[in-house]
Amino acid sequence: MHVEGFFPLVGSVYGEDNHPGMRKMIKEEVKSMILRISKWACVAVFAALLTSCSAAPKGETVGWIQWRGPNGNGTIVDPSFNPGFADNKGAILWKTVIDGGYSAVAVTDTRLYTLGGGKKNGKNTLSVYCFDPATGKPVWTQTFDVMRSYQWPGPRAMPLLTGGRLYVVGSGGETFCLNPENGKKIWYRDILTEEKLKDNTWGVSSTPVLADGKLLLNIGGGIALNPENGKTIWKGPNVANGYSSAVVFDKGGEKRVFFFVADNLVMLRLSDGKELARFPWTTSYDIAAADPMVLPGQKVLISTSYRDTGCALLDFSGDGFKEVWSGQAIGSQFSSLVEHKGLVFGVDGDTNMRPRCALSCMDPMTGKILWSEKTGSYGSLIKVNDTLVYLDEQGNLSAVEPVADGYRHGASIRVFTTRNNGWVAPSYWKGRLYLRSNIGDLVCVKADK
Repeated sequence: MHVEGFFPLVGSVYGEDNHPGMRKMIKEEVKSMILRISKWACVAVFAALLTSCSAAPKGETVGWIQWRGPNGNGTIVDPSFNPGFADNKGAILWKTVIDGGYSAVAVTDTRLYTLGGGKKNGKNTLSVYCFDPATGKPVWTQTFDVMRSYQWPGPRAMPLLTGGRLYVVGSGGETFCLNPENGKKIWYRDILTEEKLKDNTWGVSSTPVLADGKLLLNIGGGIALNPENGKTIWKGPNVANGYSSAVVFDKGGEKRVFFFVADNLVMLRLSDGKELARFPWTTSYDIAAADPMVLPGQKVLISTSYRDTGCALLDFSGDGFKEVWSGQAIGSQFSSLVEHKGLVFGVDGDTNMRPRCALSCMDPMTGKILWSEKTGSYGSLIKVNDTLVYLDEQGNLSAVEPVADGYRHGASIRVFTTRNNGWVAPSYWKGRLYLRSNIGDLVCVKADK
């Protein structure tokens, strides 16, 4: 008998299919299996499997563990969330300090991962941190020497935790696969050098995205790696990359991927990296940083800032892209947009012109702005249930209702005590918000009922 035969049974007992009819079926299956094998062997194997299922698996991979959360779009649903989190007594549960950078936080029930960087002993470094998310106590830290540094130093990409491995990308495209239990290196690639790809001005910001056995990075216009060993599967057009991450979608039963590069939105076939279409989109400093947003009806919304671009809705139902509209609606410098009930919310503006920055609500089908609230600073947002969680540069964390009829501000709390560029989008998991600043403040806020 193959031991694997027990897995679907055990998975049903402990999963969503746990109901009387299923339990009856499982009992009958187990009884039949017991008749075919030794009683004692069956008992021993079954007991071992139950033990392994009841314990947390190695390389735990449930949580806010990929870029923009479990849904990949900056949203999450959790009944325990409290939109009035600022009113919680002792809302800030813990604080600590790490090296600087712009890496968002990956978090599970038992582990928290983020990155920092700087110069140590004259060398550029990339540090990978693992903490206990409940207490903020360090579990392990691994520091690697890296070759490149850029203005606004430190790593930009969030770690990706999946398949019992931790994938980390430095600002120079240095790509590591690590053991999440201790940080030990499994494989490493210097992508820019090895593949002779074009660099950009402020470094790689693309968090790795795993899809169909391919690790996707917005480096050199798009590249796919084998997650097991880091070997290149395919390369897209060798152009200067943008600062967003890959966005995977389905078109007619075929998986495709968007890469928002320096001056184009590029559509590639996921299986082999073949370029299928591109849409020219030039912005100041080549900052294409907010992720493209795929919308119903085979449409995609792109957004950039500096008043010379704004945003555009594109139809990709045909062989290429067709512009539906473009204009100065929500022009976001780097904060990705969030959708709620057919409306889109985002931060209009950039860090060069802070007085005009505004949190805005838009009808994406027409580009019409329904409301816009001046903020005086830039920021980033996610959505938990029916609440926007907005972190501004000053370190103010706020709850905002995502409604069409006007700006409704709720709870607010100061999470950073000095102005230190809170540019990184919040992460959320099981009643906790995790925030970090560019100078290395790392904060946990209680956000459950």
